[in-house]
Amino acid sequence: MEITNVEVRRVDYGKLKAFAKVTFGHELEVKGFKIIEGSKGLFVGLPSEKSKDDKYYPTVYINDENLYRDLQTAVLAAYNEGASEGASEGTDGGNDVGNDDGEVKGSDDPDNLPF
Repeated sequence: MEITNVEVRRVDYGKLKAFAKVTFGHELEVKGFKIIEGSKGLFVGLPSEKSKDDKYYPTVYINDENLYRDLQTAVLAAYNEGASEGASEGTDGGNDVGNDDGEVKGSDDPDNLPF
């Protein structure tokens, strides 16, 4: 599955640094990825849901190791690209993966937020 777009919304909730929305092949959009600062650096957490026992359980599973690696690379690149462009916290930034025109999408539309 090809990753065609990544949008990142920066937050500052301790170790949680951002949320991301990823589009796969222009057909599937998944919201709720989390960029988390771990002991070995940043990583991308999969979407999850809190249950009645106050524990979080994943709602998305990626069985293909190559797709998971590509997802990590694309989301962290979009996050780092926003940091290098001076994106402020709480703003939307997007990255059309593989788009040659370099267009970066942003949105003030609350219906277009990645979470």
